[in-house]
This record gives sequence, structure tokens and C-alpha cells, in this order.
Amino acid sequence: MTELAGYCEKCCASNSGGIGGGAVAALVKGTLPAMSAMAVPLDTKINFLLTVMPDLGSVNQGTVSVTPPFAWTAALGQSPEELEITPNAPLQPNTEYTVLIHGVASIEAEPVLPYMLKFRTV
Repeated sequence: MTELAGYCEKCCASNSGGIGGGAVAALVKGTLPAMSAMAVPLDTKINFLLTVMPDLGSVNQGTVSVTPPFAWTAALGQSPEELEITPNAPLQPNTEYTVLIHGVASIEAEPVLPYMLKFRTV
């Protein structure tokens, strides 16, 4: 899992530029495949490591967009903070995919800030 740089869980996790105070926003802190990965296997699962445990009830076609579209299922990954998206069929070869999280919530009903992942298959 590739951890992302550019945020601070303790003081300014909202990514709004503010320091301290208020609730800490839920963030994507790593992905597999990594952002802009090339030659991703066609049978890959897409994993998002969050700063919170996701509410799987909030994960659906309306809160996770995939371009080009494919059918998928969601589950928790190897850790409780890992959201795993599994395509129902192999991905297309030599294709750039974009996966956008926008509306997923934590089990504590915290919204996960929007995040876009791009990668290209073999």
C-alpha cells in the first residue's frame, strides 16, 4: 500500500489549510495500485487505506465512480481501515481507469474527503 504525503492527521487533516480545532476529516492515506501506476494487472483489486473504518453501507455506485465503468463489489480489506473494490470481471488491457470516492462515510458517519485515483492496466 502506498501511503500518501501532504496531510497531517493530527492538526490539519481537513486539508483546508486550517490548524487544529474542530473535527478531524476522514482521508484516503494510501492506495493500491498507487496513483498513476502503469502495467496494473487485469485481475487487480483496488484498495483505499483510510484514516477511519469505512461504513460499507455508504459504498455504492453513487459514492464510488469508476471510469470507464465496470461492475464491482466492496468489502473491507486486510485492515479495518481498508476499503477494497473488486471488479466483477477482469479490467480491460491498456486502459486508463479513474476511481473517484465522493460520499463514502466512516462507521462514525464522518464523510471521507473526495479522492481520485488514476492507473493504467497492462
